[in-house]
Amino acid sequence: MASVIYAFVGKGRTVWADHVTGSPLASSSVPVGGMTAAPPLENLRKTAMAMMAKLRGESGQFNFNLDARRVSYALVSESVCFGCITANDFTANAAMVFLGKLKEQFHRQYSTEQIMGPEENAGPFKKFSQHIKIEMEKAYDGGNNKITQVKSQIEDTKTVMVMNIDKVLQRGEKLEDVMIKSDSMRDHAMQFRNKGRKLRRAMWCQNMKLTLVIIAGLLLLGFIIFLAACKGFSCTK
Repeated sequence: MASVIYAFVGKGRTVWADHVTGSPLASSSVPVGGMTAAPPLENLRKTAMAMMAKLRGESGQFNFNLDARRVSYALVSESVCFGCITANDFTANAAMVFLGKLKEQFHRQYSTEQIMGPEENAGPFKKFSQHIKIEMEKAYDGGNNKITQVKSQIEDTKTVMVMNIDKVLQRGEKLEDVMIKSDSMRDHAMQFRNKGRKLRRAMWCQNMKLTLVIIAGLLLLGFIIFLAACKGFSCTK
């Protein structure tokens, strides 16, 4: 879990206020040759003093790789150093936002006269350790909230995907219905076309019969008229 392991405020080579979490990464020493390792807070304060000595009150934003798992960040303003040590998966942007909040709280609580006093006079600033602790807890909770948000987004995405799959399956079923109806309509159309062809053939035959009957009737009528006009077959003599 990405988090702030240790944070401090100081000036020159003096740590004015600080706080350390119970993270395993807070311990930078291991027992050697049967000797007991120094307490984590003591080691981290030495690291903080080394950082401030290296920066020499130079204003700006800085970061140092302490080891494979930890990174330190510093924000220096008006010779006051606001620093922190984090896990290496804690982003630089998040670290600077955290230090910016410490700076804002610090300048809100202490006057310029107090800040510009002797750097060795850490007494007035000791109680700021509680503010550092609060901001560290907020940073940790913020990380947890982000994880919760990401999990929620993943669940929402899964829900949407399942709904989309259901819609696709339903659409597939509807397409099958359409295809079945289309096949049925095609069959009906073929039947209608066949019936129409048979009906046209039947009507043609009926018309032909009627035509032949009319022609035969006309021939018979002509023959009768001929006989009547010639009084039999005398016209042929």
